[in-house]
Amino acid sequence: MIRGLVYGIKKFWSEITSGDLLILFLSIVLAVTAISSVGFLGDRLQSSMKEQASVILGADLTFDQPQLLAQTIFHWQKLRV
Repeated sequence: MIRGLVYGIKKFWSEITSGDLLILFLSIVLAVTAISSVGFLGDRLQSSMKEQASVILGADLTFDQPQLLAQTIFHWQKLRV
């Protein structure tokens, strides 16, 4: 039993020093980093598009404060009459 454990540890160490596992580990890290950054970029792009959608849809008028809305509508009605 101990011989098998020692043999396994020696084989594992030889695999680590050969570089194959290092390349595998680095490729996995690179893949996870790439997927995470693409997902993050997509989320940021989606949130900025949602923010800009209200400005694009109502490009002629933008409201910053809701309490001024009633005054603005009242003023427009006076101008139309």
